[in-house]
Amino acid sequence: MPKKFPPEFKRDVVAVARRGGVPLAEVAADFDISESTLHRWMRQADVERARYDAPPRQADHGESGEIDLVARVSRRRTATDPKRVWAPRQSVTAV
Repeated sequence: MPKKFPPEFKRDVVAVARRGGVPLAEVAADFDISESTLHRWMRQADVERARYDAPPRQADHGESGEIDLVARVSRRRTATDPKRVWAPRQSVTAV
């Protein structure tokens, strides 16, 4: 079973690896992890950084800056089934 490492440890190892000056194989050996694990942690850190650094998409925001839920749900549903378009339910009033 693979070892579990705390997120702080992973961040520290990635920071050391990115400083440069030492081959990644040596950094991995110093921290008693495999080189492939170090590469995976570095890729994961890149993905997380891109997610937090990315500006919000303008298409999802209305004039007030709130997320337009109807547009998001519609876009998601039409992406899975292009013939299906979602619209909010109309309230039915009793006569």
